[in-house]
Amino acid sequence: MTDYSESFEKCPEVQAAYLEVLNLLTRLKCLQGTQITIGPEALAKYENSASALLKMEAALKVVYETAASGNVNKLRTHLLETLDRDINTANRMLETIPSAWEKSLNSRSRPALCTLYVEVCNTSTAPEARAQSILNLGALMNTMLLHHDAAELPDLAQLNNLWTLLCKGDINPIISCAVIETSGTIMATFASCYKDIIPDLRQRLRSWGDMIFHCLDVDNVS
Repeated sequence: MTDYSESFEKCPEVQAAYLEVLNLLTRLKCLQGTQITIGPEALAKYENSASALLKMEAALKVVYETAASGNVNKLRTHLLETLDRDINTANRMLETIPSAWEKSLNSRSRPALCTLYVEVCNTSTAPEARAQSILNLGALMNTMLLHHDAAELPDLAQLNNLWTLLCKGDINPIISCAVIETSGTIMATFASCYKDIIPDLRQRLRSWGDMIFHCLDVDNVS
């Protein structure tokens, strides 16, 4: 038994495989409402490992654990720290959040996740992370609109700042596609929730329509 324990402690690939199994069980909902947590010291060691695979699985474990506990603040801390040191791992976290948190969404977590996605767009210069955050934000906002949860949507200042950033910031194909896909949801939010306090709403909708029209032009479609 000691030999197995020493092998586990010394082999990052074995540790990564262990975390991958735990994450897979969570995804398949085989834990029946329970979760297997990892001590903060061990998790920190895994996240700082030289093994890219181990760091990835440790980061995904954080996503699943925070989803189970509903702790958006802990998720935010880990995600922003990961953005600074490993953009690929951070992007995998962003890709995983919607499915991992699907059953944990409520009136507190939805607005907090929206704020987190906006914060990533505002602070990160990585196109992949910004694009994934935009897509996550759009999908979550669309769900809130469909269920008439307008009070949980980002406020007008947040959306105005984000839209200005996206329109004036650096654009590449991946961000452009994410902006186009999410723009309809943002405009729907403007029109349905803030129509009485946006003086230039009609001009915004016209400009958005022009953008969509040009995006669908045959010369701009690959």
